[in-house]
Amino acid sequence: VNDYGIGDELYEPIAEIGSTTEAEAAIAIIRAEMRSLIAEAGGDDEEERHSTWSWRFRKMITYELVAELLRRSGREEEIDSVFIEGGLHYHCVLHRIANGNPTNALEHACEYIREGYDVMRVAQAFLDAGMVNEVRRFLDHVAPMLPGRVPYREKILSLWALAAEKTGNIERALELRYQAFDEDPSVETYVEVIKIANALGSGDEYDQKII
Repeated sequence: VNDYGIGDELYEPIAEIGSTTEAEAAIAIIRAEMRSLIAEAGGDDEEERHSTWSWRFRKMITYELVAELLRRSGREEEIDSVFIEGGLHYHCVLHRIANGNPTNALEHACEYIREGYDVMRVAQAFLDAGMVNEVRRFLDHVAPMLPGRVPYREKILSLWALAAEKTGNIERALELRYQAFDEDPSVETYVEVIKIANALGSGDEYDQKII
């Protein structure tokens, strides 16, 4: 394990481990080394290193490898704690969704997911799993905390509006669609506003409002 996680020369051989005994030994060594690297992020230089894309990417694929080794070793129940240890909260939420645990997935997402890209991905993951109520509750909680120009804001607003619409709150869906248009006018956002406004009998009103 180097300063950024598992190096390329070791990743594939470890990924191909078939023996449970060898997998368990690799898990123990990798986790101990990664804990040490994360603990080092105390001084300014360390914090700067740990905020780089290379560090985050290597850390992610290293913990994904540990999770896969745990699966092969029949230790699926430990995967959540591994992702949390590595600060991979999106992965933790996705793992809980995949295991049919929407309540715990939602709780974890509401507490830890704050970056625009991850907010968008978590909302999409809930939606793809058919958990529309979880999409709405997650975005109702998290989206108002996000900065005005957070990355993927347009997509987040679109998912939020879709969740509101699918859960029967059409008026809220219209508000969100109009907000998306107001922040980033486009033919696509205009069409979405007018479609919902027409369904509510407010098409002319919103057409004039937009003009």
